[in-house]
Amino acid sequence: MKRQMMVLALGGAILVGGCDWTSTSETQAWNDSYSWINFSGVYRAADGVSPIVTGATTSGSSAYVKTENFGKTGDGNFTYTGTVSQAPVVAGSVTVRLGNTATFSDDGSGNLTQVGGGGAGSISYATGAWSANPEPDGAAGESISVTYQVAGTTGTAVPGNTGAAVYNITVNQTGNLIHLTDSRGKSFAGQITGSGGVTDATEAGSVRLIFQATSADGTVTIKGAFTGDWTGAAINPDGETTSGGVLTNRQMEGTWIEGKVQGSIVAVSGETTTAVIPGSGVVTPGTP
Repeated sequence: MKRQMMVLALGGAILVGGCDWTSTSETQAWNDSYSWINFSGVYRAADGVSPIVTGATTSGSSAYVKTENFGKTGDGNFTYTGTVSQAPVVAGSVTVRLGNTATFSDDGSGNLTQVGGGGAGSISYATGAWSANPEPDGAAGESISVTYQVAGTTGTAVPGNTGAAVYNITVNQTGNLIHLTDSRGKSFAGQITGSGGVTDATEAGSVRLIFQATSADGTVTIKGAFTGDWTGAAINPDGETTSGGVLTNRQMEGTWIEGKVQGSIVAVSGETTTAVIPGSGVVTPGTP
């Protein structure tokens, strides 16, 4: 029985403190070096609603993030409105939260779109005036807040990307190759370039796969790593069959690079089971 092994030679370095990543080959040739483990799934913020790309810095002046409260939600079908106190506002930086009723994100063109719902709204970057109409309606008495960036000042900018905030990234891993799609529909292609931790499908322990991916339009590069805890796959005495292992505590972390804008990515996903077929390099991932 041939066990699928994880390559340990990185040929690069991980600088965890600065969230910078270097990797090995830039080629896109497929191989099954990492087919025994699978990080496919949807990665979101730990709270399920926050942007996963944060902490942007740009050359020259940046912007600082500010959150303001605008009262409570009411009964019935309301269009909520308000004006933030410190305009102009940075395009693409606005998030309106109506308690647990709805969250609206800014698309960078003055439109507010409800995350996971049919509501809509608008934001004036020049004046800071905003409106949001949730669909469906929610409970009354929930806090209304607006988070945004104040333009032309110093501080830490959030989110770490241009345009609308990124709320999730869908990962499809096939061996050493990965395909990513963010919540706005932007597509990325890349590959796993190194690894660390567990070296064999039958071993239990932590797994780390280093990756790099570039958007289809060439405007964004993501450099980072997937991490998780692997239970190990059990091999039967005949050496011909094996039960799958379970990958838990899955996380994506890294750096979003978009021109002069850079942000940090931190996102998590549910557990997944991988059925290993001995000697074949084939895996069958379960539902993340």
